[in-house]
Amino acid sequence: MSALQDHGIELPPGASGEVRTYCPQCAERHRVRSKTLGVSVEDGIWHCFRCGWKGRAGGNVVPFEPAKRARDLGQERQDRDKRARAIRRVLKECRPLAESEIGKDYLRHRLQRNTRLKPRLGFHPALPYFETAEGGRRVESYPALVATVRNVRGELVTLHRTYLAKDGNGKAPVNSPRKLMTPPRGTVAGCAVRMYEAARELHIAEGVETALAIRAALKEPVWSCISAHGLATV
Repeated sequence: MSALQDHGIELPPGASGEVRTYCPQCAERHRVRSKTLGVSVEDGIWHCFRCGWKGRAGGNVVPFEPAKRARDLGQERQDRDKRARAIRRVLKECRPLAESEIGKDYLRHRLQRNTRLKPRLGFHPALPYFETAEGGRRVESYPALVATVRNVRGELVTLHRTYLAKDGNGKAPVNSPRKLMTPPRGTVAGCAVRMYEAARELHIAEGVETALAIRAALKEPVWSCISAHGLATV
């Protein structure tokens, strides 16, 4: 982690897996403290989805270039289209959580109770897991809970995935069993997983499982905000 901090990358205490933080290259320039820098802590890899600054601790660092050439902008559009197609493909391959015994077994194991919560979650029977970002080293395919992440207008921004063990008895044996697909545009700041229709009272939680535990206890609508930063910006 100290090697990342040498590049000005701020991480919360005890950070592990894949996290989002502020980009030291462009956050102040844009005067928007959005967490646009994706960091794989164990691998020491980072990439800013706004300015393109990326690198590996102890390895190559692509310098920050504020002026984008036309070729760079064309590549950026291609990358956005590729991410949008990947999101549509995963959604198309999903089926309702209620139709998956593995998904329901996982929730029973996680919540330590038999439950009929019926959240707005999808299930993918064999979702590819990549060690870093999409396009990185593919490890294996695992069953996964899939949640739609929506902005304040209710528009789909990206997908959140929870990779499961193949028997549903816990999470998949990987470094980061919870992953966000990179949004084609913008960030997930202010977004949420709308697991239930909002009513007069709405509860918010950080993770999907925590939100389901609240639902099981209170029988009231709850949304998952994905992260502590999401809780602050939803």
